[in-house]
Amino acid sequence: TGTWGNLQAGIMLSYAEKLAAVVTGQTAILDLEGDCIKDEGIQHVVTALSLPNCKVSTVKLRKNQIQDQGARDLCGGVVACVKLTDLDLGVNHIGDLGTEAIAEMLNSGCAVKSLDLRSNSLTWKGVESIARAFLSEKCVLSSLFIGGNPIGDEGVIALTSALSSAPKCTLTRLNLSMVAMQDSTVHKLAALISDGAIPLTTLHLAYNSISAGGAVEIAHAVTSAKSHLTYLDIACNAITDEGATAFAEAITAGCLLSVLMLSNNMITDIGGNQLALALESDRCGIHTMSVSRNSIAAAVATRINNVVKANRIQFMRTKCCTLWYCFCLGRVPRLESHVVVLVDDVLRLIWKHLMFPFKQS
Repeated sequence: TGTWGNLQAGIMLSYAEKLAAVVTGQTAILDLEGDCIKDEGIQHVVTALSLPNCKVSTVKLRKNQIQDQGARDLCGGVVACVKLTDLDLGVNHIGDLGTEAIAEMLNSGCAVKSLDLRSNSLTWKGVESIARAFLSEKCVLSSLFIGGNPIGDEGVIALTSALSSAPKCTLTRLNLSMVAMQDSTVHKLAALISDGAIPLTTLHLAYNSISAGGAVEIAHAVTSAKSHLTYLDIACNAITDEGATAFAEAITAGCLLSVLMLSNNMITDIGGNQLALALESDRCGIHTMSVSRNSIAAAVATRINNVVKANRIQFMRTKCCTLWYCFCLGRVPRLESHVVVLVDDVLRLIWKHLMFPFKQS
């Protein structure tokens, strides 16, 4: 009991210190992840965010056992904090009522551009509320993460239907991993991608029930001239060689995909060889691909990995040249999320070679 009491006291002290930094305007990031603040502590967060000198742009409230009431109370503070653009409420206990309040917040003209509600208790009704928010011109959301919620096909349909008719949608990143999506719903997403109705560049569909039929539809969609998609995670599904071949054809056709995650599916050497051939084509833009935990022989997997590695080096070389050119001009380019992931590799290459051009290893 004493150890638990000391732990709680330490957490509360850390919580108080973080809020104090917000009150005094010393920080732009309020990180309370895992601080066990629950619904009772949300009011203190709201008070801090509502201060006129609040400079917070990012709030991280992941793993705090927040429920619907806490989410509803938080919305007032988020609206008051005009600089708040990133809100992380992942891994809590927020259900449809809390999500409805969040949707109303998005409709009110708040500045939130990134919303993370992964691994909560949303159903299709809660997602329907979020979907309606996209129909408002006041909604500026560009990143939505709702994976790990049992929204099912109904939730996916509600969301895609709203996005396809949204008057001014700015959504570029969408996470629908582990939402119990079936093949029968994938055509809605495919239509959204191929129509280019929204500027979607990043899509996570891992841990669903997508098989060959759904994979083929997505693969065909990314070949559309209107598609913006560059990052697709469709790992941990039931994709077979038919789906892998469809993605190979999309790569050969010169689709915009640069990251394709296909690990933990049902692909064999047949699909693996097709992917390897596509990766070797002149029109391939893939620099990151995972095919691990499939039924692909080691030799085929090695061939894929070697080609991807070569493409990755070429990609980083190009990006380094671009960054160097922008640096010389005194400009900082806007990078996609998957490019940011590669920054460490880029810096390592610069340190190793010091000058251009790079030698391919």
